[in-house]
Amino acid sequence: MASATMTAVPAAPRFEDGFATMNRAWRRWRVAATTRTELSALSDRSLTDLGIRRADIARLSREAADRV
Repeated sequence: MASATMTAVPAAPRFEDGFATMNRAWRRWRVAATTRTELSALSDRSLTDLGIRRADIARLSREAADRV
Protein backbone atom coordinates (compact mmCIF):
# COMPACT_ATOMS: atom_id res chain seq x y z
CA MET A 1 0.00 0.00 0.00
CA ALA A 2 1.29 3.42 -0.89
CA SER A 3 1.34 6.04 1.79
CA ALA A 4 1.28 9.73 1.15
CA THR A 5 3.32 11.99 3.32
CA MET A 6 2.35 15.58 3.57
CA THR A 7 4.87 18.11 4.59
CA ALA A 8 3.38 20.98 6.49
CA VAL A 9 4.32 24.38 5.20
CA PRO A 10 4.95 26.69 8.14
CA ALA A 11 2.36 29.32 7.29
CA ALA A 12 2.25 30.79 10.78
CA PRO A 13 5.67 32.52 10.66
CA ARG A 14 4.87 34.08 7.27
CA PHE A 15 1.49 35.23 8.53
CA GLU A 16 3.04 36.65 11.69
CA ASP A 17 5.70 38.47 9.69
CA GLY A 18 3.04 39.98 7.44
CA PHE A 19 0.95 40.97 10.43
CA ALA A 20 3.97 42.56 12.15
CA THR A 21 4.75 44.52 8.99
CA MET A 22 1.18 45.78 8.68
CA ASN A 23 1.08 46.65 12.38
CA ARG A 24 4.31 48.64 12.13
CA ALA A 25 3.07 50.48 9.03
CA TRP A 26 -0.18 51.35 10.81
CA ARG A 27 1.69 52.61 13.90
CA ARG A 28 3.99 54.74 11.72
CA TRP A 29 1.02 56.19 9.84
CA ARG A 30 -0.76 56.92 13.13
CA VAL A 31 2.27 58.73 14.59
CA ALA A 32 2.69 60.79 11.41
CA ALA A 33 -1.01 61.70 11.30
CA THR A 34 -1.14 62.62 15.00
CA THR A 35 2.03 64.70 14.77
CA ARG A 36 0.76 66.50 11.67
CA THR A 37 -2.64 67.18 13.27
CA GLU A 38 -1.21 68.46 16.53
CA LEU A 39 1.39 70.71 14.92
CA SER A 40 -1.10 72.05 12.39
CA ALA A 41 -3.42 73.04 15.22
CA LEU A 42 -0.79 75.35 16.72
CA SER A 43 -0.76 79.04 15.92
CA ASP A 44 2.06 80.52 13.87
CA ARG A 45 3.34 82.20 17.00
CA SER A 46 3.46 78.92 18.93
CA LEU A 47 5.26 77.23 16.06
CA THR A 48 7.76 80.10 15.92
CA ASP A 49 8.34 79.77 19.67
CA LEU A 50 9.22 76.10 19.05
CA GLY A 51 11.48 77.01 16.14
CA ILE A 52 9.21 75.32 13.61
CA ARG A 53 7.97 76.78 10.35
CA ARG A 54 4.58 75.67 9.06
CA ALA A 55 6.37 74.31 5.97
CA ASP A 56 8.35 71.94 8.24
CA ILE A 57 5.30 70.10 9.58
CA ALA A 58 5.20 67.40 6.87
CA ARG A 59 8.91 66.66 7.26
CA LEU A 60 8.70 66.56 11.05
CA SER A 61 5.74 64.19 10.83
CA ARG A 62 7.71 61.81 8.61
CA GLU A 63 10.70 61.99 10.92
CA ALA A 64 8.52 61.20 13.93
CA ALA A 65 7.10 58.17 12.09
CA ASP A 66 10.60 56.97 11.18
CA ARG A 67 11.47 56.76 14.88
CA VAL A 68 8.69 54.23 15.54
